[in-house]
Amino acid sequence: MVNGIKIILSDIIRGIINKTILLKISQTFLIKMNIIKDVYNERISKTPHSKWYVQYYASYYRYITLIEALKTNNTDNLNKNLKLQFKSLKITDR
Repeated sequence: MVNGIKIILSDIIRGIINKTILLKISQTFLIKMNIIKDVYNERISKTPHSKWYVQYYASYYRYITLIEALKTNNTDNLNKNLKLQFKSLKITDR
């Protein structure tokens, strides 16, 4: 939908948007999904043998801990992989 809004943004600004343009964009960029009530649809990761939420939280945790270590200049709480990443960072202003 964001890509569709980018296309019609100039029409919206100029004020020449109409029903046919909106219908064309909605048919192109929106997909109608029929969902049956009380049916469980499992979320499936695109990467095999992984869970989408585990990967997201793992990368989030890694960056947050590295940022905190940079702020305090303390690597005691980091595991060995994060310590290697911390050493590889080339930041001159601490």
